[in-house]
Formats: sequence, structure tokens, C-alpha cells
Amino acid sequence: MTVIIHANTTLELSAVSTGLILSFAGIGNIIGVLIMRYLEGVSWVPLLSILLIISASGVLLICLTSSIMMACIGMMIFDGALSMAFIVQAAVHQGITPDNALSRVRSSTYVIGGLFAMLGSFLSGAIPQFYSTNMSLVVGFAILAVPSIIILRYKKRKCRHEKNGSYPIKVKRWVNDDIY
Repeated sequence: MTVIIHANTTLELSAVSTGLILSFAGIGNIIGVLIMRYLEGVSWVPLLSILLIISASGVLLICLTSSIMMACIGMMIFDGALSMAFIVQAAVHQGITPDNALSRVRSSTYVIGGLFAMLGSFLSGAIPQFYSTNMSLVVGFAILAVPSIIILRYKKRKCRHEKNGSYPIKVKRWVNDDIY
């Protein structure tokens, strides 16, 4: 939504030109999906961080340019890398969550994700209303860049899966009326 407001107010583009910028988001998604198959076997921590940084650089490019073509390229970079990051994050989330807790974790993820989506929609309209679209894009840049830097900063802090302890949700398994 911020990009639409930015294209309309700051870049003073027509509806057709704004649609062109949004079409480049779809092109970025397609390119991201095609690139994903070549990233098999790559460690997910640096990959997720790098994808978030690339996505943030696309937002920064949109913020700093006054050219429609550079805004299109920035949108393609932003949305392509972000869609790849969503795929990586969802795969990791699915992989590290134990089967017996998966439905509870996924439902809480949907609730928290919905709350943040509403907050993001509010802020993408409120920040440009009171400040500028550039400020809103800078906030979006920070929301993408800061977590990626934190992930990279603490990636070396690891512990073995066995040392994490037991999962908080226990499920009893019934086989021939006996409890394991």
C-alpha cells in the first residue's frame, strides 16, 4: 500500500504507471520461485538474512529514486527476495516444529501474523499521512534490515537439538491400549 501511495504522491505517477510498478512485483515473485530450486542445500540462517537484506535494498531503491524504471526494479527486487524469504521461513518453521505441536504453533502464527498484518496496513497509511511516504519506506527498510542483521550477528550461538530439552506439549501415543 505504501508503494501505491508513494507512486501517486511522491513520484506523481498515473494509475497505469503505478500498475506497472506493481506488475514488477509479480515478475519478482516468479523470478524468486524459479531461483529457489537452485538454493537447495544452502544453510537457512544466512540465506534468510541475505534475502531480507536484498529485499530491504529493493525498498531503499524505491525510496531513493524518482525514476519509474528504477522503482520497477526496486519493486521486483523487494518482492522477489521477500517471497523467497517467506518460503525459507515457512519451510524452516515446518521443519523445526515437532509434529505434535504443529497445529498449535501454526494457529498461533496465523493469529500473530494477522495482528501484525493489520498493524502494517495501518502504519503504511498512517505514516505517509502524517509524515511522508519516504519515511514509511525507511521504516519498511528498517523492519527488513534490522532482523536480518540480528540473525547474522547471533548465528554462531547454537546448541544441539538434544540440549534444548523437551517440548512443552506432550502427546500420549496409544498402541494396543498401552501408553508409551
